[in-house]
Amino acid sequence: MLRFLWRRFLAGLATLFVALFLMFILVNAAVDPLQDLRESTAPNKAQLMEARIAQLDLETNVVIRFFRWIGNFVTGDWGVAWRTGQDVRPLIGDAIGSTLELVTAATFLALLLGVFVGIVSALRQYSAFDYLIIFVSFLLYSLPSFWVAVLLKQWGAIGFNDFLRDPTIAWPVLIALAAVAGVVWMLAIGGSARRRAQTFGIATAATFAMLAYLQLTDWWSRPQIGPALLLVLGIGTALAVTMVSAGLENRRALFTTLTVALLGVALYFPMQSFFKSVDESHLLIAGLALVTLAVGWGIGMLFGGPDRGISARAGRSPRSSSAR
Repeated sequence: MLRFLWRRFLAGLATLFVALFLMFILVNAAVDPLQDLRESTAPNKAQLMEARIAQLDLETNVVIRFFRWIGNFVTGDWGVAWRTGQDVRPLIGDAIGSTLELVTAATFLALLLGVFVGIVSALRQYSAFDYLIIFVSFLLYSLPSFWVAVLLKQWGAIGFNDFLRDPTIAWPVLIALAAVAGVVWMLAIGGSARRRAQTFGIATAATFAMLAYLQLTDWWSRPQIGPALLLVLGIGTALAVTMVSAGLENRRALFTTLTVALLGVALYFPMQSFFKSVDESHLLIAGLALVTLAVGWGIGMLFGGPDRGISARAGRSPRSSSAR
């Protein structure tokens, strides 16, 4: 077992070394560190270029530079960023922290969304919603991750930043988005034709009302979840959690999640004062998350009944808790 782990460890180191070498070669070929100086009109342009060449050791062969870079990294000499002149070590620390936050948030979001959609799909087995989820899952699973990442960067990050320059959505687009949301909720909840029509109408109207609120209040320019938006999101989350965890027919579970959502709205202003009086930190957020889970569990137990366990789990569900 130890020999196997040791071989895997050495193989991992070799893979990392080759990946670093290839990235170093590609960056060296793609980036010209002297481009800004070549276009400069400074009177000491030649001296600046010589200093940059000496700083980055550009006259040395790229392979030798790579091994020097590896040696300096191992000894703790990470150098300075040639664009800003800042020490690299704190920049790497900030980048690692931001990456861990992003990966952690994405992991929890993927788990919550995956479990939620999976449960609904299992409850609606062989329905249109089930086939739709299977199709989308296979489609996304089949696409290369690096290609999807580029698309998400272009349309989810750069495109969204471009949208924020003039954050206005055409009303026909809002209506279309609300109708799509209505169809998704109709397929997810299912039931008779009458119930499907009711679900579609309610979901479409609620989605359109929320999008119209964001549009009319210019929410995109000053994004914040106020009491009104929190109430809408809380009630929607409560209904969704109850539907998945216990079914809307379970009144105790429904009352539990609605109580949690309304409590979150009631605590909005006190919590705003609290956040202004303390310094935010990851430890504080984690502590508040644990308190939220405990409060949701307690509310479910207070409603009692033979199914108090189901109510308690629905009350402490992270999706229900997010109403806070």
